[in-house]
Formats: sequence, C-alpha cells, structure tokens
Amino acid sequence: MPRSILLVLVVSLLSGALGAQSGLTEAQKEQLKDFEKYIKSKDVSERTSQVGFLEHIDGVEATALLLDRGLTDRELRVRARAVWALSAKHDPEAVKLIKTRGFTSRNPLVREGAVRAVGRMEDEAHEDAIVELIKVEKRPLVLIAAFRALARTRSRKAMPIVAPFYAHRHIGVVNAAVYMTGETEDKQYAKPIWGLLSHPKREVQTAALQALGKLRSRESIPFILAFFENAKGRLQSDCRDCLMAITTRKYGYNPQTWIKWWERVRGRWKVPDAPVVSPADAKYKSDDTPSFHDIKTRSKHIAFVIDVSASMDQTMRYKVRGARKGPITWRTAKRIELAKAELTRIVRKLDRNTWFNIVTFEA
Repeated sequence: MPRSILLVLVVSLLSGALGAQSGLTEAQKEQLKDFEKYIKSKDVSERTSQVGFLEHIDGVEATALLLDRGLTDRELRVRARAVWALSAKHDPEAVKLIKTRGFTSRNPLVREGAVRAVGRMEDEAHEDAIVELIKVEKRPLVLIAAFRALARTRSRKAMPIVAPFYAHRHIGVVNAAVYMTGETEDKQYAKPIWGLLSHPKREVQTAALQALGKLRSRESIPFILAFFENAKGRLQSDCRDCLMAITTRKYGYNPQTWIKWWERVRGRWKVPDAPVVSPADAKYKSDDTPSFHDIKTRSKHIAFVIDVSASMDQTMRYKVRGARKGPITWRTAKRIELAKAELTRIVRKLDRNTWFNIVTFEA
C-alpha cells in the first residue's frame, strides 16, 4: 500500500475517533481537564463542584470520570453529587457504561452509586440489568439501592427472587425489599409480608404495615388486627394508617373498634375502589396525639434535637392568632425561648411511660 494512501487512512481513523468527542464544546473539553486537576483538592466543596459540573457534559468520557473518581470519593457529599450527575446522562453509550463498568466494578461504592443513578432515571429499560445485579450482589448497601431503584418504576421483575431477602440479616435490605413489594400495589404479593409482622425489629414491622397498606389485600386485615391488639406507641399509628389505607375508614387508634367493625362486615366486605384517604389529611375530633411543631407521634421513645447556636439568640417577630377566627396579633421573642416553650409544652403532654432525651447542638 502506498504511503500516501496509508497516511490518508490513518488520518481518517483518527478523525473518526475524534468525531466521538466532536459534540463537546471547547469549554466542556477544558472542564474535563480541570476536573482531573481539581478533583484531587483537599477541599470537599471544590471536589463537589467539579463533580457537579460534569452533570452538563454528556458522553462516555465524563461518565467514566464520574464512575472512577466521583463515586470513589471518601466523602458522601461528593459521591451523592456524582450519582446526581450520572442520572442526567442521556447518551446511549454513556448509560451503557454505567450499567457495565458501574454494575460490575469491584468497588461496592461504585456499584451502589451506579444503581442509584440508573434508578433516578426511572426507565423500565434498565430493570433487567438491576435484577441481574441483585442475583449476584452480596453487599447490603448495593442491594438496598437496587430494590429502591426498582421501586421507582414499580417493577415486578424482581418478585420471583425477592422472598429470600425478607429473611436477610441486614434490616435495611429487608426494608428495601418490602418497600419495593409495596410499590407494586399488587395484592397478590401481600401474603409473604404477613409473617414480617412478627419480626423482632420494629423497623421491619413498620415497613411491613406500610407495604400492606399499599397492597390493599382483604386477606391481610385479620393479621393486621391481631398485631394491632398488642401494638404499642408508634406501631399503633402504623396499624391505624395501614387499615385506613386498605378500608378508607377512620376508626382511630383503638384496635377493639376496628375488630368489632371487622366482625360485623367480614362476610360481605370488599376492598373499596374509592381513593385511599391520606392519614396526613385525616382529621380526628378526639385525636390527642402529642405533636411537636405539627409533627404528630405516638412513639414511646422520642429524641428532641435542639439548636442552641448563636443564631437562636436572635429575636424574631411572629404572628399569634386568637381563638378560632380572632384577630391576628404580632409578638417578638428570641428563637431559643420559643423552642423552650414548644419543648416544654409537648413534654408535659407526653404519656408518663414515654422515654425521651434532649440533644443540643451548636453549629
């Protein structure tokens, strides 16, 4: 082959390779160079910013940098920003790289971040890859990310393999698997959840009740009522919310009221098609649940975290409304004094068997 033709062929091949990056502007190419330089900074904010800049650069080169450098950073803030940047990728080759290099990386932080990024895309086309990862994955944080990614699309593809994860030794994995199940909103998956109501960990019991509320199976009600009879504190609220979600009825926190209703109607009752009443929007005339800044809880173990920094010593002006439709008046007080008053009010209202602690922090 003549040298002139060989030279033309080489130039052509190089042009083709460079063509893959032709979509990048000069500013973007410069940003990629800066990334390699500043990602080594000891300043966490600087590294976070550099990772954030790559959100706006599509393609495999920026994606590779986010996988190899962003997701392996020692700071959670940087890794979280890398996940966000990866989730913004649209280039098919870039997305493919996330699911290949990301999902198969030896570093569990990369696998976790890659799965979280794909989950944020909320694309059903990625479900098969996530399910295949679940089949071989051992790290709890990666499994949690995978189940939550499938929950975003309400996928059912992992359901044939999910049952063993209900007995996983890591509570976070159990909860994530149960959460994903609930997001399917398919009552046929309710039965395996019933047994979790007897799980020794309260967190799993709560997750099970929340999932059963979304699955809305008629057959779940007897199991929920049996659990409700002995529930305490926060679990009472969880049982009530679950039953409300299934039945749309509002019988409050007394399990006996629910049990009597069920004994009366169970022979003919069907799950209603009416929209589920949101517990947050429900109003109870006799609701004496303690609340702190409108956050209600029946938990018997509560921690109050109070800011005592210098900013809390500042004076603020706030509205005070009179009884019902009375006139609005204005008052001034230090922030810390308002916090003390609100804390005192709720502590006095707590049940005598409630354990609580007060933690202060100063920024």
